[in-house]
Amino acid sequence: MKIRIKKPLQKLLRQTGFLTISLVLRLPLWILLFLVRPGKSVGYLFVIYPGHKKDVIEFCPKWLAYSPIFMGRPTIGGMISNGTAKRGLVLVVPNTVGEMRADKKMCQAIQRRLLRVQRLTGARAIALAGQMPGVFLRHGLELEKPFVTGVRGTVYSVVETIETLTAQKIAPASGTMVIVGVGHMGGEVIDYLQDRSWKIHGIDIRRHRDGVLLPEEGEKVLAQADMVVVLTPKGSDFAPYMKYLKPGCLVVDDTHPRLHATISGLKLYKVAIGLPGTIFYPRLPGYRRDWLPGCVVEAIYAAVTSSFGSDPLPVFIERARQLGYYAHLDR
Repeated sequence: MKIRIKKPLQKLLRQTGFLTISLVLRLPLWILLFLVRPGKSVGYLFVIYPGHKKDVIEFCPKWLAYSPIFMGRPTIGGMISNGTAKRGLVLVVPNTVGEMRADKKMCQAIQRRLLRVQRLTGARAIALAGQMPGVFLRHGLELEKPFVTGVRGTVYSVVETIETLTAQKIAPASGTMVIVGVGHMGGEVIDYLQDRSWKIHGIDIRRHRDGVLLPEEGEKVLAQADMVVVLTPKGSDFAPYMKYLKPGCLVVDDTHPRLHATISGLKLYKVAIGLPGTIFYPRLPGYRRDWLPGCVVEAIYAAVTSSFGSDPLPVFIERARQLGYYAHLDR
């Protein structure tokens, strides 16, 4: 029987573990990881951050999060079991994207500390979650090996979800597809899918303090869609535009926190990739234990294949499938 742990208890367990590691076991753990390095116990590092200040308490009590002990310092927040690939180490930085955008020196310090942890543990790859790669690049910081930007892993995750939906006849093999959020990643998705039978439209987005804004013609384009791929930062960014979708439209959601169906008649699927035996301890807030973010997909790929951005996207996708990645098709 599967035991479900309620969210308040999950948060308490994360906070307790984080306090123990930060205040008691920090130095012993780093020493242990260094000593077991010859056995290559850690294949990659996965660095996460709170999407909002209130999210900090998902991992760490507020009084500790903004102390010098923790600010700008990657701290162990969990492990990822190796399964059929490499074992990962989850590191948590308490600073939000806004704080990192405003402080180049902080980002430089975080990068230095990550490289120090990488050398200490012998990890082969470092994956930065969410918007961190973009923030670092805007500050002029290079993200070369051992860093992965996560773009190819995320594009693979979206493409694999779409093609699995099609293969299982949940989604049609043709029609009008709309990509909401045509940045670097959205452009890669369009380029990869353009030789399929879909008529693809891309909608660019403009950031706003309360979410994102679509161009005036966006509503008409959405009304024609048979499938919509949502690549906005948060699900709530796109929620106000769901009312323009026609009944039966299939929505592929690659946002975090995820999009929730507010309109009946829509088919909503979360982009969620798995790899046999690969599980988060503890699970990430808003994710299941066996869901892998796109940047983790790319980090494991790099750690296993030693390819850091050198494989063309079609080769990356084919080799990822050979490694055993699959789409969960979570609704």
